[in-house]
Amino acid sequence: MDILQEFPLPIFARLLEAVFESAPRRHSTLHGEAHWRAVAYTALELAPLVDGADPLVGLLFGLLHDSQRLNDGGDPEHGPRAAIFTRSLAERGLLPLEPIQLDLLTTAIHHHTTEKSSRDPTVGLCWDADRLNLWRIGVEPRVNFLSTAAAKLPERIAAHESLPGQRESWVSLYDRLGKIYDRR
Repeated sequence: MDILQEFPLPIFARLLEAVFESAPRRHSTLHGEAHWRAVAYTALELAPLVDGADPLVGLLFGLLHDSQRLNDGGDPEHGPRAAIFTRSLAERGLLPLEPIQLDLLTTAIHHHTTEKSSRDPTVGLCWDADRLNLWRIGVEPRVNFLSTAAAKLPERIAAHESLPGQRESWVSLYDRLGKIYDRR
């Protein structure tokens, strides 16, 4: 798959704009855009290490999973709201995904706070990318809540204490995605 042809940068830019316009807590220090970028970065770091994982879904999960949070406290419906929002973006042509990719993405988003782990490599990748960034709230990620062998490595868990990726630009993350597909 040539990601640059299937999901060109101008569509990605329009997607970012749509998400930013609709995100009530985009600037939150706990669940806002810096966290989204860290999760996307981590998903792209893990994707080549997880057989069968879809890096595009991982990147999009990072962007969308907390985009519909109403607050930084208890908001148990933010995952389901974000999954509905994600489907609406697809209907608007901003997520050029295959049906299976959209299903995996919305499943990962919908259940990211309610399920412990997943055997699906893509869903597991998404949840692990989010959980490796629990350090931002002072919580060390627990191995029994991680899905993939790549995420469970003690050195990887420790390396994420510095929250890598928070300052990456979305264009840089998009470019990393293209490089992952180029190596396949």
